[in-house]
Amino acid sequence: VKAPTSLPTSASGLPETTPGGTVKPRPANQSRENRRVRQFRSASEITQEELASCFHLPSEAACRKLGIGLTVLKRQCRKFGIKRWPFRKMK
Repeated sequence: VKAPTSLPTSASGLPETTPGGTVKPRPANQSRENRRVRQFRSASEITQEELASCFHLPSEAACRKLGIGLTVLKRQCRKFGIKRWPFRKMK
């Protein structure tokens, strides 16, 4: 009985690449069609007016309303010269 063969591995335990540099195709469950669709917007789509319309909300609620993450919100604020989220000052 012959022992099953495995892929050659490097010292790190990862499979080595082929001499031609070819990449194995992904399994069917990880194809582009089956991946989860991005739920957030890109930072470049957020305008200063959209940010200003959310100043009355806490930053986390503003993120949910705008469909962006907190880091993106903070980056956009810095881009528009807003040093601190003004929710507490607006009360």
